[in-house]
Amino acid sequence: MRTDADRAYDKLRYEQFQIRRQAVIAAFGGECFVCGDADNLHLHHEQYVAGESDYPRHARSMSARLKRVEEAEKHPERFRLLCATCHGLVHAVEEGDITEADAVKQIQERIEHGD
Repeated sequence: MRTDADRAYDKLRYEQFQIRRQAVIAAFGGECFVCGDADNLHLHHEQYVAGESDYPRHARSMSARLKRVEEAEKHPERFRLLCATCHGLVHAVEEGDITEADAVKQIQERIEHGD
């Protein structure tokens, strides 16, 4: 059973994560590398390094999130800041769900329409 102390620790840990994450986002320029959007930003791994990027790719646990932020602080060259839409398109291309040309077209349409 979780105690009040456990919940307080989790809350503090989450707040510290958010502060560090916002600092990393600011260091990356605060906008999507692809389209320039400043909402719903994600850190996209461009380079995985064994022993340092050893958390599951889509992990959402606080421990994995902290490791990802720590790695971005130490090695920003391994990451790109992407909005949720561009991040999804990058992964769709990587997974073969859409072509790179289709992703570029979708991004261009978003930029043209101000989405």
